[in-house]
Amino acid sequence: MKLAIAGDGAAFAGIVPLAAPFSDFHVEAVMNEDILQGKWKELRGKVRQRWGKVTGDDVDQLKGTHEELVGLLQKRYGYERKQAAKEVREWVDRY
Repeated sequence: MKLAIAGDGAAFAGIVPLAAPFSDFHVEAVMNEDILQGKWKELRGKVRQRWGKVTGDDVDQLKGTHEELVGLLQKRYGYERKQAAKEVREWVDRY
């Protein structure tokens, strides 16, 4: 299916995309996810050191994904998603 634009396309001149599909934030999030998954076995114990309210059972159930850890911090600490994601990102950046 093709989209046909009549005239010179001036009607679309003011349309600006909201964000590039691979913005810096997106690339950083993907890199953090890769680091977290790749080093998960090494970092499992450090999760409990960093966030004391996270139990051993919690850590055992996590599969090393950024989203799961963010969700767990929201549950255990009552963080909003943005705060939990920031903490995980800063923690992963150290490793």
